[in-house]
Amino acid sequence: MTQTAGRARRRGGSGHDLWTGEPRVTSRSRHAARRRGGRRGGRRGGRRAGDLGRRRPTPVRGLLAGVVLGCLLGGLLAACSSRSGDSAPAPQPTTSAARPLLTTHVRYGVVTGRLPHAARQRLADRVRRVVEGWTAAAYLDGPYPRRSVDGAFPGFTSGARERALRDRRLMSNQDIAGRIDGVVPRRQGIVLDALAVRAHAVGVTARVYLRFHTTGHLARDVRVKGRLFLTPTAHGWQVFGYDMTKGAV
Repeated sequence: MTQTAGRARRRGGSGHDLWTGEPRVTSRSRHAARRRGGRRGGRRGGRRAGDLGRRRPTPVRGLLAGVVLGCLLGGLLAACSSRSGDSAPAPQPTTSAARPLLTTHVRYGVVTGRLPHAARQRLADRVRRVVEGWTAAAYLDGPYPRRSVDGAFPGFTSGARERALRDRRLMSNQDIAGRIDGVVPRRQGIVLDALAVRAHAVGVTARVYLRFHTTGHLARDVRVKGRLFLTPTAHGWQVFGYDMTKGAV
């Protein structure tokens, strides 16, 4: 009985449980199962690897790189366009041609009667503004070319203005206004001869010298020279007469 059980145990130890007759799980059987599973998994994995090898790979990295590059280029172009828009303002239309600044040199010539220094300064400033107003409106300021210079005589009395309109080819650029497109001032000076009574000026002769250059179809240097006769009025000092010349130099 003992031997038979021993044989049965040995038979049972070969792979079956002695009491139930079911297959016994041992370390050796576990190892064999793992080996079989590994072979099956390898075969299955080989088939999957082969299938993936036969498929065309999706260019994911290439797509991502293209998207990133496009975003970078778009941002750079937007930044450049915004900077160029900020740094380059839209051109503004010009209403009239701007002329260079001209300094008028004023000095006294002959003064008859007593005229204090402060009074001389005030007189020189007032007469200078009258002369500059006329030369700017009649010769220097545009726009050019133009047809009419009817408003070219500010600071003139009504009688002197009527006479100057008749002499506008001399007293303005009426004779050349349609053939030039601009004026460049060169020099302007005034010498004052004053008559004073009781320390007040009652009459002034302004010896005027003006030189400018015209541009456009008729380009030349022009000189205006002569005398303006001024008197004090309710509207300030005004020109009531003149003796002027004008010509090309």
